[in-house]
Amino acid sequence: MLLFNDPLAEQSSDSLPPRTGSRTHFTSLIECWFQKFMMLLVDVYAQKAAVHAVEQKQFDGHPMLFRDVEARLDETIKTIEDTVVIFNEYLKIRPSLLRTERDQGNRDGIASAIPESGEGYREMDIQGLQRRATDRAVAIADQWVEEAQDEAFAADLEEAGENKSYRWERFRDEVAAKLG
Repeated sequence: MLLFNDPLAEQSSDSLPPRTGSRTHFTSLIECWFQKFMMLLVDVYAQKAAVHAVEQKQFDGHPMLFRDVEARLDETIKTIEDTVVIFNEYLKIRPSLLRTERDQGNRDGIASAIPESGEGYREMDIQGLQRRATDRAVAIADQWVEEAQDEAFAADLEEAGENKSYRWERFRDEVAAKLG
């Protein structure tokens, strides 16, 4: 049953088998969404921070993205942050929504096992996620710089006619690194 007949609303994830008193917990769609959304948010913040780090280290603080691309990235971040605010507001009213659903089910003679608390759910902390993104941003920026340096070096070698052996050597190194 969906709360408020909203296709984005949470479906009940807990159930009690009739008259057994035991609870079986199934991961709800909102729990899966929560984890994936947090990973997305950390990744977006890391990408933005990596752009800033490369601009500072390699471009003397000058922008490296086209203005329209940077504007779209900022709009994306704003949309994600607005979604976090909405989710956090939902968490604040969730217990009363679940209580209302439980009470309605009890009036209809349907036993409900929906927990009243928001256990398992916590507000998303944007600043905390930004801090988590910092280490990832450094790794991303380092990778970008390394790839750019490799490309520049390969271009120089191509002019000298030695590009194929260098590319083959880099490919072997990358494969060896991935295979561990």
